[in-house]
Amino acid sequence: MWLHILLSYGFNDHRSFPFTKLRQHFGADGWAKREKEFDCAEELEAFALRKVGELDKYDEDLEQIEENKAFMDNGRMTKEEFILAAAAIIEPRSSSSSVVNNEASSDKVLYNMPYLVSSACRLRN
Repeated sequence: MWLHILLSYGFNDHRSFPFTKLRQHFGADGWAKREKEFDCAEELEAFALRKVGELDKYDEDLEQIEENKAFMDNGRMTKEEFILAAAAIIEPRSSSSSVVNNEASSDKVLYNMPYLVSSACRLRN
């Protein structure tokens, strides 16, 4: 039961109830040992910087897609052109963010498919 709380709890820190139970379960020495295993500030900093960069790129891509949508609404772009442009914008972002352990995911087409299908359905209506 407490594992479910641990996984679904909004603010996981060492003072929350589930982590207090974990600390009790592992003991002070076991908890300190595990803290040292995961104390990797450099990796966390690199991860945070990468995620901030991805968020900035996402915002730029979203702005471009919204601009293309306005062009389509004004008749300056067809639905097909919009979908192709959106796919071209999304593809570089998804291929760079789907790299796991320096290997590109083979499912990147499936990753983009729900967005493209929902865009096409919205445009069709």
